[in-house]
Amino acid sequence: MARNNDDQSVFLRRILRTKRWQITGSDRFDKTAALINHISNHRAYKTAKHIAFYSAFDGEVDLSALLLHSYNNNKHCYLPVLPKFLGQRLRFAPYLGKKAEKINQFGISEPQFSAKTIRSALKIDLIFMPLVGFDKRGHRLGMGGGYYDRCLEFRRNRLFWKTPLLVGIAFECQKVGALIKNPWDVSMDACVTEKCVYEF
Repeated sequence: MARNNDDQSVFLRRILRTKRWQITGSDRFDKTAALINHISNHRAYKTAKHIAFYSAFDGEVDLSALLLHSYNNNKHCYLPVLPKFLGQRLRFAPYLGKKAEKINQFGISEPQFSAKTIRSALKIDLIFMPLVGFDKRGHRLGMGGGYYDRCLEFRRNRLFWKTPLLVGIAFECQKVGALIKNPWDVSMDACVTEKCVYEF
């Protein structure tokens, strides 16, 4: 059964990544602008002081315009990093502008960082998460590396934590009927598309 689940996930990722890449030009610009507008008007974004973004890769929704707006309006902004000294477990480092970034082993841009500057997810108010697919229950299909799930594993047993708020970012075409939830998967609190904000 596990083998079948893996095969289904690989097949679904291929389909959804293709759909994501097919959004191009002015259509992608308009959809991204509508999505960012939903975020900008949401109370969770307005009240958050520490926000983790991501560097768009492989056709993911690009939130760089919102990142720059947040950074220039005195919000503390972060991007994911994979420190070797932590076994490449996902953490977050302060965004300090494009000139302070480097390319990691996956070809993804990340900030320069040190052991003193990285931040755990527990100390962030709002985390924007890229994804390949999502469903109406708040389950997220990622790229398959499990980096966010391991980073956020404390959320699986949450009792009283109100932060970080986990918000997926996707185009509407990435919504599916139902995803298979594995024991290690961490569900989202919300997902934003160009259509609306889905709250779970």
